Amino acid sequence: MSKKLLLKTCEDKVFSWATDGSLYILNNDKFEKFSELDFDYDFFIRGEDIYVIKNRNIYLNGEKKDLGLDFPVRITVKNNEIFVLDQENANLKIYNPNFEENESYGERGIEELEKKDELYFMFPLDFDIKNDKIAIIDTGNRRIVVFNRALDIIKRYPVIGKKVRFYDKNIILVLFGETIYKIDINEDKIYEAKYGNIIDFSIHPKRKKLIFLKE
Repeated sequence: MSKKLLLKTCEDKVFSWATDGSLYILNNDKFEKFSELDFDYDFFIRGEDIYVIKNRNIYLNGEKKDLGLDFPVRITVKNNEIFVLDQENANLKIYNPNFEENESYGERGIEELEKKDELYFMFPLDFDIKNDKIAIIDTGNRRIVVFNRALDIIKRYPVIGKKVRFYDKNIILVLFGETIYKIDINEDKIYEAKYGNIIDFSIHPKRKKLIFLKE
């Protein structure tokens, strides 16, 4: 039997993907079959364009993009920019719509060696963007890093997980096991809430409602 494994919010739509390759779209609080989708680690859908990570490469509508990436694991498109997290190279790359590189953040290393205007990652796993802010799960350094595009580090938190999402411009949510950590980047406190049997979560783009995928 097919099983839904993940949730992905793409602009104003929420998708779920199942083990048989079926892609579902959330419509009136119910997931309806949308299409089939083949990918390895992540995807993003924007209008008629479908971006996927497959065989350690990025594809747009089936066309392979030669970007020299070693191990891309996450992709997001916002404001005509394409964000790709390369786990092996330990950086977040930002491309224009023609896949020309505009910016790159981070390199492989340990947190203790960071200096001003430097970011070192070890096996970054996930990221999210909200306005000028970027949050990255830095698994190897066992932390969440929040910084802006001027490379000013806003906060570092001793929290890891498999997914990080901005709830709003000041609050990030991190999924670890069946726990969601809530972090207000204006404070130093970390709150947590446990949910039974959750596999993944997303945030409804219009209603700011948490959506859960459960066993």
